[in-house]
Amino acid sequence: MNNRNEMPEEIKGWNWGAFILCPFWGIRFGVYRALLSLIPGMGFFVMIWLGLRGNKLAWEADYWVSTYQFKQAQRRWSAYSLIYVILTVSLTFAVVNLDRVDEEFVPPFEMSLKEVSDSKNFKDKIGTPFTTDFNYGRIIPNEAGEISEFGYSIIGLKGQGYVSVSALNQNDEWKIRCLYVFYPEKTPKEAIIPCGSYSQ
Repeated sequence: MNNRNEMPEEIKGWNWGAFILCPFWGIRFGVYRALLSLIPGMGFFVMIWLGLRGNKLAWEADYWVSTYQFKQAQRRWSAYSLIYVILTVSLTFAVVNLDRVDEEFVPPFEMSLKEVSDSKNFKDKIGTPFTTDFNYGRIIPNEAGEISEFGYSIIGLKGQGYVSVSALNQNDEWKIRCLYVFYPEKTPKEAIIPCGSYSQ
């Protein structure tokens, strides 16, 4: 049983769960002052305060059998906060990278992403969430319309690869002609849409 009037030295220190996930952490550990972080203009200051004082507040707000139980609970929330940061950064890079793609490549680029992310091999070898880095692209005039050829690197939680795309624009309607994913090492490339399968 913990003595709420005295916090053990071994649990003093910075609390990442309280800092990053402050309102959720506060509800879980009965530190409802953490909800003040939702007030505009106060959020960052409350986050700093909780990072510094979170362990003390959580220790005093609940019954703890031992310091080990307390530290295990806080470590889990530190892990949750790390996952949250990784997912947030990954999604931010994905959005920023989409803005970097030239406007003329955006429609076939988005179409190729959908095809690639639906692939079972892609999910097994690269995984989600993922980020992309647009490497090159060119537009080739064609009697049937215009052909867009481009490639981009793709990095997920499980690995990385390279995507090569050829698409045809006819009367402002895009269709993927060829779509290949190249995986690392000796894994054969995956023909999600083989070139020979397209017919105008």
